[in-house]
Amino acid sequence: MVDPNSPYSDEKPLVRRGRVDAVNLYEVKEHELELLEKNQQQRCNLILQSFYFRLHLHV
Repeated sequence: MVDPNSPYSDEKPLVRRGRVDAVNLYEVKEHELELLEKNQQQRCNLILQSFYFRLHLHV
């Protein structure tokens, strides 16, 4: 059933059929994507800082 108040109600996804065991679908809101993107950048910075710190200790 399609929610008529949904901003995505007029969009029809491309469906490709094939043999699969299971499919999990998740709806994600724009602000949730922004939070994930922000956290990913922070994680990358932390990894780089850790790498440079370890490199400095070994030199």
